[in-house]
Amino acid sequence: MSETKNSKNNRATKTASGNKSAKSRNPFKKRWVRISIAALMIAIAITGVVLIVMFAADAFFFRNEHFTLRHIVVKSPGWWNGRSEKVGSILELTVNRDNLFSIDIGKKRMALEAIPSIGQVAIKRVLPDTLVIEIIGKIPRAVLYNRRSKWLINDSGIVMDRDNCVNISRELPVIYGLNLNRALKAGMELKNASQALELTVLVLRYHHEIKLLTINIRDPKFMDIKLLYGSNRGVYSVKMPKKDLSFMMIKLKNALRQARLAGEKKRIVNMTYSGKVIFSERR
Repeated sequence: MSETKNSKNNRATKTASGNKSAKSRNPFKKRWVRISIAALMIAIAITGVVLIVMFAADAFFFRNEHFTLRHIVVKSPGWWNGRSEKVGSILELTVNRDNLFSIDIGKKRMALEAIPSIGQVAIKRVLPDTLVIEIIGKIPRAVLYNRRSKWLINDSGIVMDRDNCVNISRELPVIYGLNLNRALKAGMELKNASQALELTVLVLRYHHEIKLLTINIRDPKFMDIKLLYGSNRGVYSVKMPKKDLSFMMIKLKNALRQARLAGEKKRIVNMTYSGKVIFSERR
């Protein structure tokens, strides 16, 4: 009997200790559950606030007639200035319909900068109903083929459409003899015109007495140039190598100055002999 009582007491003791250990573990489990529930409630609350803000923003900004596009203002120091209707058409904007905040300014800027005659673009919203677009255009340096051509080219060799550029084609030299195997189109890069363009930039920056009229680049080694010098309206025909253009232009200008002082009437100039400047009646 005593042994039976002892075994029962032992089992009771083990059961009591087990219950105590279980109770001792329960607070941690309950704390973890409470923390999880609290975190979930916070996440739900934050999500709710975000959704409320989104719906409120949509209602206040994107569906508010107060922010309907009413005006497109285009500012530019060049050809694009004031051409709001043309720019709006390019960007597919509709006045009195589009919402000012629904317009993706980044995409619209990239669309304009993809036009070959445009260099830099800045677009900003002016509340409540105006889109201001600032455009810096690329400057054409020459006409391609002939004076009536619609194709111009900038100093980077990019072809531009005359209809999207400042109208200064009468003041630009004509580059021809391109030897192209494909039709010209806006945005093309003409690498074979690089020397002729370098020449136009040199004249523009350092040789104001010279006015370039035409540049024939058909020959792979030489350029045939027609130009005016100073107040003398007689046209000079110059054959010049396509290399060392800065040095060649200094030599040519000095030779033209000396020829004018000496009363030289010859208009044919050959610079193909080791950079020497030779005047003649004919080539």
